[in-house]
Amino acid sequence: MSESDSLEDVYSTEGSDRERNEWCNDVHKYVTLEEIRPESNETSPCILRVSEIESSLLKECEDAYLPQIVSIGPYHARKEEPDEGDMEIEEYWEMDIKEEAVSRVVVRILLSKGRYSTSGFNEEGKQRFKEEMRNLSKQMVTKFTERADDIKRCYHKATYYSNEYLGEMMVLDACFILEFFRCLFNESVGEIENLERFFPKFGSKFNPVERSKILKDLIKLENQIPLFVLEEVLSMEMRDSLEDAKSRLQVLLKAVFQKFYYRPFDYVASGESLRRNHILDVYYYYCLGDEGPQVENQSAEEAQEERQKAENLWIFLGSFTEDLKEHQFERLKVPSAVQLQNGGVKIQANGKRIQDIFFEGKTLNIPPIQLESDSEIFIRNLIALEMCSPYGSLKRMTAFAQFMNELCQTEKEASVMRENGVIVGNLWQHSEVTRLFSSCKQSHSLPTCYPIEVTREKLLKYYSRKSRIAVIEAWNEFRKTYFPKPWLVIGGIGATIILMLTAVQVFCLFYSCGAH
Repeated sequence: MSESDSLEDVYSTEGSDRERNEWCNDVHKYVTLEEIRPESNETSPCILRVSEIESSLLKECEDAYLPQIVSIGPYHARKEEPDEGDMEIEEYWEMDIKEEAVSRVVVRILLSKGRYSTSGFNEEGKQRFKEEMRNLSKQMVTKFTERADDIKRCYHKATYYSNEYLGEMMVLDACFILEFFRCLFNESVGEIENLERFFPKFGSKFNPVERSKILKDLIKLENQIPLFVLEEVLSMEMRDSLEDAKSRLQVLLKAVFQKFYYRPFDYVASGESLRRNHILDVYYYYCLGDEGPQVENQSAEEAQEERQKAENLWIFLGSFTEDLKEHQFERLKVPSAVQLQNGGVKIQANGKRIQDIFFEGKTLNIPPIQLESDSEIFIRNLIALEMCSPYGSLKRMTAFAQFMNELCQTEKEASVMRENGVIVGNLWQHSEVTRLFSSCKQSHSLPTCYPIEVTREKLLKYYSRKSRIAVIEAWNEFRKTYFPKPWLVIGGIGATIILMLTAVQVFCLFYSCGAH
């Protein structure tokens, strides 16, 4: 019996389209609709609006994608020339704090050149120093203004800003991000403590609540700037080569992610990531594994070859597109956690990454996922990043959310997953757990993750043995209904023994067993 035949016991296919649907099912194991659709442009934007990727993700938690304290990049920036009366107090505060961050970075650059000392500033020296700060700030803006075309290519829609304003925006946002991450570690400004008369202590401007919100803002997909902007600012500041600045930035980001950021699994990728596009992309790598959805590790020839293969496959699919889209979610849905347990499957927390999911014998191994009150923001943006990734990429978090949604369809099933250690953390309301996975998987794409696909097929193959499963389910249901606790089983056995002894005693009374 072939593997596809065994699945027919669970989800039968009727009509003349059976062979075509079977073929579509096999295709889905390796590719998704988004992955096989050819790209129209040579360079795809890496920072998109969620509404332009997958509008269904916005249905329940739009705030998860919008900045709450600080806007980074062009999507949520203030107007290029705002009217004085139109600016809100928060916008004034944001501009002030970003300009202060630029001042701190500029001071670092000037001090790194060794032309100034922090002691013995007279009035003339102060004025000269401030003038150099202004000139250096303008040079930084000019540097990124000249790279405006490269920056705009990273965004889906950013052409409505002038090159000069976009260059200024990049300098303000990059300096703010670097200084904010430094203040998390209470890092001093090196030798510039005596220069704090130029600007107050940067870190003291954020209370714990604001810090927490800013940390979330900085990993939202719509709130990103290209990583090369941060690297170039750091290179100017440290007087390092660009390669050294890239390594320094990786070290800083990894330290921040390990100490201050939520991670869904007890895992942090080792070593430096490959080329990444922005902070969320780096966060994805450190949380989920070696291959990220937007890693640029292909040569131009390899990318062109894959694009040609994808285009040929897309043409070949032709009229099967709608079948593939509508057919798969129904065919490959796994039984719920309660159904699996009643069918004799043991659910066990094991592993540290999504790649560690597997089904062996009668044991389903799933890495424990940490769910906190604010986990949804991080999980949703990881999924949004996967949705905007180019074809040929993995969609691990999306596939995991769909898999968990199938297992946790009700509060009872969420409770089973928590009892087995698969769900941990302080999100105790089972209704919130089911809502989170249900809303996060609302996507029309067909997510791909090889370990999950293999596990899904093995579960369906196991569960397709209907006669055996029916007996096991009936016995487990009977046991849980009438003997839910061990002491009830012991009490039931004891009561049965007493009843049997009583029956024997009554029989002996009537038939004089002792006389013989």
